[in-house]
Amino acid sequence: LFTVLFSLLTISAFSQNIRKGGWAERISIGANVNVNSTWLLNNSLKDIPDGQSDQEFSMGYTVGVSGGYHYNEHIGIGLDVHYFKLNQRYSGKENSLFWESDVSLTGVHIPVYGKFMTKSGAFIEAGWQFAFITGANFNRSMTTSGEQPAETGVREQFSKVIHSPHLGIGMDWYLNDMWVVTTGMRFNYGINDIGGIDGQGRSFK
Repeated sequence: LFTVLFSLLTISAFSQNIRKGGWAERISIGANVNVNSTWLLNNSLKDIPDGQSDQEFSMGYTVGVSGGYHYNEHIGIGLDVHYFKLNQRYSGKENSLFWESDVSLTGVHIPVYGKFMTKSGAFIEAGWQFAFITGANFNRSMTTSGEQPAETGVREQFSKVIHSPHLGIGMDWYLNDMWVVTTGMRFNYGINDIGGIDGQGRSFK
């Protein structure tokens, strides 16, 4: 599982005035909204000829809250709690008929990370993310025949937890002494086998 998350908006409030009288240790809390692109990777897909079951570019989203503790002007730690929806779209051809399908995962992910910041507001963060899958659905339709998609619950085909190294880059834009808007990108790559299904609903387990 590879995820690229684009942070559209994170708004944080600080517990201390950080621009007057020098820098001080501080705690921040915030709310964020993000969009993501997800790729469900499996070696079994490499054995399927091109055109029979292809992965398509897919988008999802996360919403949640974030918290951080900043030791000084450059070093801090953070922890977020997000609700997520991840999608993977497929398309292919079977018996001269074209089909499309979609696998969607929902749950909660919790990244824990260290953060290094510059005076300009640019930062890099690295750590670990735990993603807990609470729901999974699959739907498939034959586009040529006009068959309507039927959604099926496939939660039992996926593992409960995804373990991922976490890497992020971004920019903090200070609005005033208390409020800051953050934009950036995050990258996560699941290192454990989460099972799942292919574009035709066949189990990888």
